[in-house]
Amino acid sequence: MADAVIAHTSFTFVPGEPKSAIRSVLFAVWAFWNVSFAFAVLYALAGPALKPPPGYPKAPYFSIVTVATLGDSTTVPDAWPAYLLVSAQLVIGLYFIAVIFAAAIVGGIKR
Repeated sequence: MADAVIAHTSFTFVPGEPKSAIRSVLFAVWAFWNVSFAFAVLYALAGPALKPPPGYPKAPYFSIVTVATLGDSTTVPDAWPAYLLVSAQLVIGLYFIAVIFAAAIVGGIKR
């Protein structure tokens, strides 16, 4: 997961100017989905820490609505590790949303 956060978003900022804005946005969106599904696996493994424990179809849904800051009122964290997990996903998800918008805006300005 750290690789997706650090390596897959560095191409937007390190060279100073992305070679292609569309490529940068697509890579950032791809990394965003990778992180979302990695957290879905962690939610499925953390089952008892979430009430009710999410299974396969519910864990990806819970991950996506959490990172999109929509929220899911049917599944809630019930222990401090789950609170940390949800908080970490929110921070990382907001970072990715910022990177996607920055890549799109920088690409739009350069044209």
